[in-house]
Amino acid sequence: MKYKRYEAPTLQQAILKMTIDLGKDAILVSHRTTRKGGLFGLFGKKVVEVTGALPSRIKNPSTSSPEVKPSITSPSKVKGNNPQGDEINEIQRELQEIKQRMEIMFEEMKVGVSSKYPGKSGELYMRLIQSEVEEGLAEDLIKKIIAESSSKELEDKSLLQHNLERCIMDLIEVSGPIKLDSHPKVVILVGPTGVGKTTTLAKLAADFAFEKDCKVALITIDTYRIAAVEQLKTYAEILGVPLHIVFSPQEFGEAIRQLENFDLILVDTAGRSQRNHQQMQELKIFIENCGFELESILLLSATTKYKEMLDITESFKKVSFNKILFTKLDETVTFGPILNILTKVPKPLCYVTLGQNVPEDIEVADPKKIARLILEEQK
Repeated sequence: MKYKRYEAPTLQQAILKMTIDLGKDAILVSHRTTRKGGLFGLFGKKVVEVTGALPSRIKNPSTSSPEVKPSITSPSKVKGNNPQGDEINEIQRELQEIKQRMEIMFEEMKVGVSSKYPGKSGELYMRLIQSEVEEGLAEDLIKKIIAESSSKELEDKSLLQHNLERCIMDLIEVSGPIKLDSHPKVVILVGPTGVGKTTTLAKLAADFAFEKDCKVALITIDTYRIAAVEQLKTYAEILGVPLHIVFSPQEFGEAIRQLENFDLILVDTAGRSQRNHQQMQELKIFIENCGFELESILLLSATTKYKEMLDITESFKKVSFNKILFTKLDETVTFGPILNILTKVPKPLCYVTLGQNVPEDIEVADPKKIARLILEEQK
């Protein structure tokens, strides 16, 4: 299979690009909406990214066409003819046909949805699909609001959206902020590489140290990356909190014992690939052999594809986690995968992060805000 990615302002244009490049036999593998440019993903332009594939048994039309050699003709035959212009016109005609077929396909899809879902409910179904809510889940949500609505209410889009928002909120379990219900409270952040564990840990430390006036200490067992340790040292110095660097489960337990008079101990870990069983086993040994009860929070990036999120959560069940925290909400425009995961994994959501700034870009998870992000109309 030959895989290529294409970007365009709309899904239709992105698929058009793919079809032009790979030919009519191209397969749409995946698509997502994201932002390009701006600062940390903010104020950037929304673009649709599609991944297309061309089966290996089918040759790419753009590379398999025989070379066209210019023929030798007399000047009288060339006069008044423009072979290059004719070729361009033919390409433009084919592009217009592809565009028309795409428009027909989307219109047929809309008609199908409209006939299946009465009133304005079909529009809300499409909104969920555009947000990348799973089709089955989207269908269940729409059927629920249809069952609860009269024929007149089904024509009231505002009312239906309000009811749909409520249904989404009911599916999102939240835990609230970290509770200092033990002394010391030990919270460990786990997750894949690049999800933002160190920055999130600094945000939590700043919130509890400055806003809640708690005694906070930091521990890192991430000794794989020197840069991560140095970053955490800088945060610890700025916050005025102690930092312990440990290399073994025994040292980890000893560090916690030395910090028993603190209210909150936040533990940073190295990013672990969900496919690397050795790394996952090492993390499990640290958690299970430190001699203390830990609250484990799994960090997931909102920019991660849904199938990858499922793979990550399944792998991290081996080391166990109590809660979920979503990072990088500022870097995505499709929030449906958050709902998909929270309905598949029976763990509450505690926080979300919305940027790189420490400490302000973190919020306690609010089901209403997440529901509104999911239902926000794509522009």
